Amino acid sequence: MNIEDRHLSYRIKRINEALEKSGNAQLASDDLTVAQFRLLLFVHLSPEGDITLKEAEKFFHVAQSTAAGIAIRLEKTGKVECYPDPKDRRVKRIRITEAGREACHHAKANIRAEEERLVSRMTEEEQQLFADLIDKAFDAMVECPEKE
Repeated sequence: MNIEDRHLSYRIKRINEALEKSGNAQLASDDLTVAQFRLLLFVHLSPEGDITLKEAEKFFHVAQSTAAGIAIRLEKTGKVECYPDPKDRRVKRIRITEAGREACHHAKANIRAEEERLVSRMTEEEQQLFADLIDKAFDAMVECPEKE
């Protein structure tokens, strides 16, 4: 075992990279990337049926240019429509199309399969423990600000 394998942050990074790589491969058949799928799902699940670009920025903790780039690529493939807010034309809104809903439905099955593969060597009890520990680790990182 090399020294980097002992650090939890490195292990978590490796899992994330593996999930993203396999996720992108699975989503390619839907002409999606993991980042695009996340935005598509966020729009799909929004109670109003659409979101503002600002909401996407805040939810995903990304810059405006990043969120806009993802939305533009989804619009080019017909999965979303981007349009100015009728009340304030400076605000950009994103709405899912029927093609986007279909791609989202199909992609969710692919993502679910990848997540099942992630825990495939764990018992039911280990899977629950793994999920609980991930939640605890996340909560600790969110609730405890960085020490300066």
